[in-house]
Amino acid sequence: MNAGLFRYENESRQARKNPVLSKAGYILACVFMTLGVLDAISTNWALEVGAYEKNAFMRWLQNHLGPLWFIPKMLLQALVATMIIWSPNKPTIMIMVLTSCWTASVVVSNFTIIYVMS
Repeated sequence: MNAGLFRYENESRQARKNPVLSKAGYILACVFMTLGVLDAISTNWALEVGAYEKNAFMRWLQNHLGPLWFIPKMLLQALVATMIIWSPNKPTIMIMVLTSCWTASVVVSNFTIIYVMS
């Protein structure tokens, strides 16, 4: 096994043994998944009132999958949440806190668009 991978696996194992980091990983994974659901719901609602998707990849999914566009998005979101739980080390937690804040801002933006366009 590559020395870097071995070191990362050991760090991840130690982080999972730390009750504070482990609990933080689970809480952050739940927050991240909840924000993903809110993003999908608010995006659909915004699209219904006349908004358009700015993210080219999400727009492509919407064009090709129709109302099921959110399934790959949520699967990717679940994969990331699983990674948070698997390796709840401090750098991962900090990155995911920032990512969750960004996702929350997208949700707020979607609801603002809905309010303005309704």
